[in-house]
Amino acid sequence: MDMLQPDLSTTRVPRVMFTVAFDPPVVLPQNDWSRLYMYANVNPPNIELSHRGAPPTYDGLLFPIPFGVRVDPSEPRAISRRRRVRVYTEDRKPVVSQHHNTLFIYKPIYSQVVSETAFSHPRQLVDMLPLLRQYAFLSTLLENSFGSKTSDSLSPAQNKSPGEGTKPKSQITTTKDQVARFMEMEEPGKQPDTTLEEKMSMDVILWVHPLPHLQVVFPMGKATANITLKILEGGTVEVVDDNILGENAHGAANGKRRAFTKESLGRALEHMEDLCKWVEWIRTRLSD
Repeated sequence: MDMLQPDLSTTRVPRVMFTVAFDPPVVLPQNDWSRLYMYANVNPPNIELSHRGAPPTYDGLLFPIPFGVRVDPSEPRAISRRRRVRVYTEDRKPVVSQHHNTLFIYKPIYSQVVSETAFSHPRQLVDMLPLLRQYAFLSTLLENSFGSKTSDSLSPAQNKSPGEGTKPKSQITTTKDQVARFMEMEEPGKQPDTTLEEKMSMDVILWVHPLPHLQVVFPMGKATANITLKILEGGTVEVVDDNILGENAHGAANGKRRAFTKESLGRALEHMEDLCKWVEWIRTRLSD
């Protein structure tokens, strides 16, 4: 490359390149995969094909299809998992909720895995970070609700009764404190006395164009909650539509829901990084 000197002459200097490795690798839709390499001003590698000879899909990379199972990538896919979630009601009563989670992908999202990339200037890496955080956060949400923490059916170990626990502490007064306290109670090693158990279904629809969106549907009291959110660059959550806050014509919520806003729901999910816990947190705070 040519470097401009003080006397306006140019001197050819070697081009210095660096390599950044991602651990774990990041799964990106093909358009965003190309955009990542554009930030680094390098040509993307050849598109990798699956063993079926077609580009892999986003869900296929996150949740691989068992070998030998015939699946048409152009057809919708539903991924069903089970998970036991320990939650706490607003009056601090421990409950174990049996979640039946289903992820729906109605259109194929052709994607690629990025494990490393080259760049020549730190600014390029800074430009990549919002996009990387966006899809890393999306992957974390899906992994926690449909990945290694879940199973196809409940194992004997999952059916064991939780052990004894800790005493409740002071009353919580703010939404921020409620989220923090809710997460503290979920820390490993804390095994409260849980005597109740209930079953719940959570359906999630995923699409990524033009931005990653999740539509989350779950029971809440006698009604059905329906929340649509999008994951912005940087991993920020924006709730774009819901039917649970009960806002009036002036945009204000009624009753105990007055302390909750779309912004507070989004921040809670950013903090929890877990759709199952987030849904239970909403149900225990906003159910009639």
